[in-house]
Amino acid sequence: MKKIMFILIVILLSSLSYADVKVGNGGDVVVCRNASNEITSIEALDIYEGRVRWQIELDLGEASLFPLQKVELALSRLGRISSIRAERYLEKAKQFEADALFLDNTELPDISDSNHLIFPKNCKVEQIIIQRTPTFPDDRRYLISNDLWKQLDPTNKAALILHEIIYGEALEYDHPDSVPTRYFSAHLMSHRFESFTPKEMADFLKMIRFRKFDYQGFVYDNNEECHRHLSEYSPDWLEIQFYNDGVTVDKGCVSSGSVVVQGKTLSIRGRVSFHDNGQPHAFFPKFSDSLSLQIGEREYSVEKRGEMQLHPDGNLKFVRLLLDNKYETAFKSSTYDLIVIDSHDYGDSEVLKVGLYPNGIISSLETYGGPSYSSQIMGWGIMQGQKINIFSDHVYFFPDGTVRGARISRETPLNFTIEGHQLRFASEVELYDTGTLKKGLFIAVPQNNFWGTSAYFEKETILLSVGDSKVLFFLKDKTDDFSEGRYILFYPGYKVQSGKIAQRTTFKAVDGRTLRIPKGFTGSEGARTLSLPAGTWVVLDENGRLLQWQEE
Repeated sequence: MKKIMFILIVILLSSLSYADVKVGNGGDVVVCRNASNEITSIEALDIYEGRVRWQIELDLGEASLFPLQKVELALSRLGRISSIRAERYLEKAKQFEADALFLDNTELPDISDSNHLIFPKNCKVEQIIIQRTPTFPDDRRYLISNDLWKQLDPTNKAALILHEIIYGEALEYDHPDSVPTRYFSAHLMSHRFESFTPKEMADFLKMIRFRKFDYQGFVYDNNEECHRHLSEYSPDWLEIQFYNDGVTVDKGCVSSGSVVVQGKTLSIRGRVSFHDNGQPHAFFPKFSDSLSLQIGEREYSVEKRGEMQLHPDGNLKFVRLLLDNKYETAFKSSTYDLIVIDSHDYGDSEVLKVGLYPNGIISSLETYGGPSYSSQIMGWGIMQGQKINIFSDHVYFFPDGTVRGARISRETPLNFTIEGHQLRFASEVELYDTGTLKKGLFIAVPQNNFWGTSAYFEKETILLSVGDSKVLFFLKDKTDDFSEGRYILFYPGYKVQSGKIAQRTTFKAVDGRTLRIPKGFTGSEGARTLSLPAGTWVVLDENGRLLQWQEE
């Protein structure tokens, strides 16, 4: 029993030792020797495979250049697209000799990470460098067989330096072998990257499973922080997309980078998108201290890590402001006077979403709530030349500062002339740029009952144009409430987008479609027209053809 326990302990200690102490990862050379074991030729495996396996024409400059000069030449080809990576590699190259221990009369153990397929007949692949993370203060990162190193020319020394630097990054991505590193290195030692577009470079890095790609000061990386803003997560996918030119980034996940907003440099991390002129569009700033930005004539506190957007000219387009529950946030101009009341007592601040036009005029104010929630936008504004009372969780503005859309009081309804009728609308009202009604709730005029009091409301219907014909729609379909009914929506020019029909009507299908006839409706399966009874809610296209319907 004691013998069995001893064996188990030895096995356990061996497994722990293997898990915690790695021998390292290596660089290799192809060595050919004669019968006397003298070296007749020697070259870096990266150079041999680049030339023979991948048929890549290699060029590291004149033979008279020093190894570091050759490395700089190779990295200059990378730097035109991936400047941050090239600078990082160059710093490591300059530090290479200081981080290396050159060993004479020493044979390095073979590290089985090369996974090479070919080498010359009567030759073999030998270990020349072992790379490992230093454990002690006096450890070096690279252990090098000086007997082999002294046999190399500057080109092969440069190839090995590049290999070790690139492989150092590959290990961060848990590469099981150094094949992708050698393929990357062979490209660096050629002229191939000189003709790559940024998209081609990003695709290349994705192919060789290098997760990060830097471009124009941003490092793209499908990391966990980005994952919070993505619908799908794949650790081996370089999440970056380009416009058709292959040069301008459309969107991607950024692990580091910065954007200037109102003269302030903000670090960003997470999902980011760009306009087609290369200007950042939407991003998530990351800052530890409080940040305030100018909105109108005041500065307001910005929510940390909330989405921010810029216009193509770099001006602020969208920002999320913090609402302090200790005071009311005010927004004033010549066309409105609004306060945002945060009346909850939960102790945490809420958020106000603010949109702006390129000239800095507010385009929208929006809370997360509504009439029954804690945060409300209240006050007055000008809409279609009329002063209106606002109580809303959102207010949208035209570029001149007048109100485009909001929930307005029934005490200040707006008048519109539609198909020759003077009609009043309130509640959720929204206008088109022309000032015509897009959406609103019809407000009926009260009728006197038998006793002469205003308690009776007639049903209201109206004939509206639908295609080439007129269709009767309800504006109000109950008689006991002045505002009962559903919103009616219009396309520009008062073409009906959706509403409740007040008489049986036959509608045409949208071109190219046939209609599935539900039970109880007049028509046959696959018909091109459908007859719907009064009381049906319909959704139409701009030509009056049926898109959807719902019987009530």
